[in-house]
Amino acid sequence: MPENRSPEHPKKLVSKAWIEEFEKTGAGWLQILSGSMAPLIQKWDRIYVEKVDLSKIHRGDIITFWRGGVLITHRVIKKMQHGDELNFIERGDQFFTHSIIPSSSVIGKVKQIKKNEHVYHLNSFIWKLYNKVAGIALLCTYYARHMGRSIPGLPVPVKNLIKKTFVLFKWLMEGFCGILIRTCQKKS
Repeated sequence: MPENRSPEHPKKLVSKAWIEEFEKTGAGWLQILSGSMAPLIQKWDRIYVEKVDLSKIHRGDIITFWRGGVLITHRVIKKMQHGDELNFIERGDQFFTHSIIPSSSVIGKVKQIKKNEHVYHLNSFIWKLYNKVAGIALLCTYYARHMGRSIPGLPVPVKNLIKKTFVLFKWLMEGFCGILIRTCQKKS
């Protein structure tokens, strides 16, 4: 059990049987209940999560982790060491906010996405490329956002440019993802 979740904290939205099976097999399918990772992962899609060595998680990868007794699935935008613990900075593709996740909260990495009858294997070259680009784009917006906040007296036109950059990255990611999904659906 992750260190940051006390045994008395209720496990929400995931059955005890699923957790036990995941602990035993190291993998399992989950249904997504929010749109925070759209357009790649939509509400009601299913994801296949697999335990992996934490050193095998990189920028752009999609991980599932515990937060307050709930499993969350978001993208890693940065890895960092904090003392003796490895941490991940994560962000949902639809959010402009991020959080730091201790490695002890991570249960695994998303390996497949099932949308209706179609299964997308994130280990294929095209999806690895997409996830890497998405991770870099989100990291750029992360740094741009911090730069905009940390520089006192930053001119309004520069702040507006930073905001427009967020919108542009989001628009490009959504367009590219939509093309990939449609292309993969035609092949199957």
